[in-house]
Order: sequence, then structure tokens, then C-alpha cells
Amino acid sequence: MVLVYPGDVPPGSEGRWQGGVVEALGRSLVRSFALEYAPDARVNFVVGGPHLARREGRHARLPTRRNTTSEDLVQAALFLGGDGARFITGETLPVDGGAHLLWTAGGEG
Repeated sequence: MVLVYPGDVPPGSEGRWQGGVVEALGRSLVRSFALEYAPDARVNFVVGGPHLARREGRHARLPTRRNTTSEDLVQAALFLGGDGARFITGETLPVDGGAHLLWTAGGEG
């Protein structure tokens, strides 16, 4: 099972706290489900970053210099659901062009 959260809070959301709540809930659920359903199932979480449709221009600050696309999220989910990830469970994969590195380093994220 692969849960996917696009990662961007809709424009105009005051405080943008909703995205943090959804991501924290997803991380917690994935870890709980991974323990609950092992060894019969693997459960992982894909979290996107600044999306092309929502954050034009933000990509210049990202290490990869581009925003996340829907295809990026799909490819990550397919990987985690496939045989190449058969020994991965309970994990969160950030698909955000390195934006999470800026946030954890106290950058502009």
C-alpha cells in the first residue's frame, strides 16, 4: 500500500498549518499500518513538494531547480509498490526536489 500526499497546501490557506497536520498524520498512519499488517503487506508514504500548478517560480530556490510534477509522484508510488522496494515498509519518501533539506536546515522552505 502506498499513500500519496501532494504536499502543497492550496493557495490562500492562512497559516498553512493544514499541510503539516496532514503530513504528520500520514507519517503516523503509515508507521502504524506497517507494523499492523506486516509481514503480509508493505505500507509507505509519498510526500510531494512545491507543485508546478501551484507554485510557479518557487523552483529557483530548490536544489533541483524545478517543481514537483504529478509524474514524479506517480513514479515514486510505482517504485514503492513494486518489487524493487519489497524490503521497504513504514517509510516516508519526500519527492520535493530537495525542499525538505531547506526546511530542516532552517532555510526558506
